[in-house]
Amino acid sequence: MQLTSEEESFFKGVIFPLSYINTIWRRLSKKEKEKFAELRGCLQQKLENKALGKECQEALMRRGKEMAEIFQRSSSCVEGRNGVLSLLMHRFHNLGEKTLKVLSIVHNFAVQRTDGTPAAERFFGSKHDDLFEYLVTNVRIPAKPKRQHHDLQKRLIGRKKRYAA
Repeated sequence: MQLTSEEESFFKGVIFPLSYINTIWRRLSKKEKEKFAELRGCLQQKLENKALGKECQEALMRRGKEMAEIFQRSSSCVEGRNGVLSLLMHRFHNLGEKTLKVLSIVHNFAVQRTDGTPAAERFFGSKHDDLFEYLVTNVRIPAKPKRQHHDLQKRLIGRKKRYAA
């Protein structure tokens, strides 16, 4: 946009935050609106007090809105993943922390695109060990549980009832 350093700091400190708040304003709850109302008013006051021409102000606000929408979309990819998990696991209601971690690990290291690369490989830029081979070699599978004392008592009571009849 070819701004001077003063104009750039004004854009980053006032225009962009005001544009972002205006973008998300209608989706905020009443409590959140009360929380951010003072900040929004302060930013609008700073914008009005700045000696900018009407055209310049509108152009800066337009550019601020574009950047706020880009910023919002770039952070929504994480929310999109969480939303997909939420939809897939809706029947389980609340997912525990361990379950979420496991699902994230499986997604990052096992789910592959058509080119055969998982997300972790694309992110780190190098190939990693096979997740399932690692699990097979490092996870100890517990032995079959021993018969419990209370199970024997139930079995004996069941036998007594059969023979008594």
